[in-house]
Amino acid sequence: MIADGVTPVGCDPTPPAFDHSAASFGIAYERCDAKPEQVAAALQRLPANGPSMLEISIPSTPKR
Repeated sequence: MIADGVTPVGCDPTPPAFDHSAASFGIAYERCDAKPEQVAAALQRLPANGPSMLEISIPSTPKR
């Protein structure tokens, strides 16, 4: 919200903890940067036989 110029009222927004979300569902979790080699490596570490969560961190871009 703040990054988009919206002033929060009555709350304290924080990014979700996707690792905790994945753990609560009992699924595998990996996090990496948006570099193709890191994404490929993270995908290799995740199981192919069930649900999983991959969080890809991208750099913030300024609002235009």
